[in-house]
Amino acid sequence: MEQQKRNVPLDSQPASLIPATVETAPDSTELLGRIENALGGKIRVTHGAHDCEFESLAGKSVAAVRKSLGSVFSIPKDAQPYIKGHVVDETHKLAEGEQLEFLKESGTKGSS
Repeated sequence: MEQQKRNVPLDSQPASLIPATVETAPDSTELLGRIENALGGKIRVTHGAHDCEFESLAGKSVAAVRKSLGSVFSIPKDAQPYIKGHVVDETHKLAEGEQLEFLKESGTKGSS
């Protein structure tokens, strides 16, 4: 015997089953936009597959960028910050046009 699906209108549901309000979490693009607006030139930040240009990071420290984007970009605490192929300090102030890349060194095969 085949079961029939019934479409039951929401107004016939008990009030306790209908949420009063429905809120959705912001998507990653919206979240990145909010972070960009909160921080103060265009800087490219990269970690793994995450790669985005931000208008408002010039003058901010590497530490501030790590703090703001750490969870969104999944940046591990031990990832080294690089600019133009060189490791920079967490206190380095970003200049417009720089590309900040967070890299984590992987283990060396065969080392003991």
